[in-house]
Amino acid sequence: MEHQRLIQLELDTLKNMYSNAAADLKKALLEGASWHEMKELRQDVTELEIALYKKIRSEDRHPAEYKNRDTGQNETQLS
Repeated sequence: MEHQRLIQLELDTLKNMYSNAAADLKKALLEGASWHEMKELRQDVTELEIALYKKIRSEDRHPAEYKNRDTGQNETQLS
């Protein structure tokens, strides 16, 4: 897997793929598979994590652009 290609997937698809791969890795390790044997799966999890991070960051906007940004209009003044 290459994270450059994975970034093109939908965010939900990417999250599901990462979650499944991480769960598979955890299960295999808990069942006694050696760290070395899981090299390919570990690399897949890493690539998915990198792609997920980059996908989220690429869609992220500056906090001032959020529609729910607190403008302070509802604040009460203390007198």
